[in-house]
Amino acid sequence: MKLRRLAHSRTGDKGNTSNISLIAYDPAHYGHLCRHVTAERVQAHFAGLAHGRVARYELPELGALNFVLEQALGGGVTRSLALDAHGKSLSSALLDMEIEPPADAGGGPATVAAPENHLPRAEDFLLWPPSLQPYGYRIVDRLFSSRPVPRSPRPRPLRYGPRLDVRYTCASGTFTLPEFMDRNALAGLLVLKDGRVAGEYYGLGLRESDRWSTMSTVKSLTATLVGAALHDGAIASLDDPVVRYVPALAGSAYEAVAVRHLLTMSSGLAWNEDYADRHSDVNRYSKSLADKVPGGVFELLRGLGRAHAPGARWHYNTGDTFLLGAVLRAAVGMPLADYLHRKVWAPCGMEFDAFYTLESDGGLEIGGSRAGVALRDFGRFAAFVLDDGVIDGHRVLPPGWNDAANAMHFRFGDEDRDAMPQIRSGALAGYGYSWWIGEDGAMIAVGFAGQRIYINRAERLAVVTLGAFPQARYCGPGDHDRVAEVVAFTEAVKQALR
Repeated sequence: MKLRRLAHSRTGDKGNTSNISLIAYDPAHYGHLCRHVTAERVQAHFAGLAHGRVARYELPELGALNFVLEQALGGGVTRSLALDAHGKSLSSALLDMEIEPPADAGGGPATVAAPENHLPRAEDFLLWPPSLQPYGYRIVDRLFSSRPVPRSPRPRPLRYGPRLDVRYTCASGTFTLPEFMDRNALAGLLVLKDGRVAGEYYGLGLRESDRWSTMSTVKSLTATLVGAALHDGAIASLDDPVVRYVPALAGSAYEAVAVRHLLTMSSGLAWNEDYADRHSDVNRYSKSLADKVPGGVFELLRGLGRAHAPGARWHYNTGDTFLLGAVLRAAVGMPLADYLHRKVWAPCGMEFDAFYTLESDGGLEIGGSRAGVALRDFGRFAAFVLDDGVIDGHRVLPPGWNDAANAMHFRFGDEDRDAMPQIRSGALAGYGYSWWIGEDGAMIAVGFAGQRIYINRAERLAVVTLGAFPQARYCGPGDHDRVAEVVAFTEAVKQALR
């Protein structure tokens, strides 16, 4: 139940510190609040906002709890009485927390009607209808456990160049850029050429500060962090066995798998990535994340059988990248969110907080799906890759890393194209270090429902699209191929900006 059904709240602030009180309607529920509304739960609930310590103080005579959240007000409160950029809304946000109902939840003050926010079912994340996608993809950190990646203390303004003017032609006809956004349910589009923004567009209600779900594009970001860890010496070799870093998988089919195999989706384990099948491995994985089961994904991975020898063939497997994230965390000795902040987010001057989702409260980051990043910071990450992993003369990635990541470690055949139609529609030729390789040689991060980061190093061009593509069950027989249309648009942009 929502916390607001058991208690009310008030908020105060001082500098960069927020003070939130929680007062039980019925003093009999005070003990229940003490057991379930811990400082750790509150810190997780405000992940991405409260960057410092959260302390809880108990006031049993008042039937109240008092929480002090440090570094929670974006640097400090405003002087204006007309603005409430930080203010008293945090008490309402706390009351949105879900807690276990007390034994007497059927009667008394706990049943008093109160405003409630209805959220989409997290376990159906990959199955949502078009009516839920644009909303749900903006609030992923409210549906899953998460860990913030704080914005840079020194955000770097993007440089803007001449405005893009382009028309493109596809199977359905010739269209303008605004028509491209509308036809393809795009929430965001950013075009970067030679270090300057040529176009930045928002749709479906997306705001500049909203963190849209990365879906599987975060696989490419996590793989880039592996390069940083290799450069730092935290990972000795890509040929290291996975169980050297994650001994919990000793004795499983992953025992013969090396880090390189995870990077290239060639672990050889049997895995079903069918998003439409509620009982597929990827949806069992998604349900474990929604249920926030500690160790649930490892349990799933331990139960997988072997289909091929490691390194023998490519097979798309989101579980592989979850494990890659676990390897990386063990190697660097800190949460992925912290490592990402240290190596990329802070030095690149990212403007907004991002987040990694977690397998459970306080658990491992999900290295392969559903993180949250703002559109402009997707662009800054693309610029980091275009600059060969060098920031202000400081090298973050090893020399030659992007060449290896962009290399065709596996070339797709007809069997791959038949198994995954988006390979053919997306003009994808093969797979590198968790980057798809385009037929034009570009490295491309691809995610569910239209997420895409296209990086063409030869052209010094990046095109980021954030989408809410409806899934097959919601598409009619005359619906167009949105993946192919994004490719046609990207090609037109490439030609227009030469």
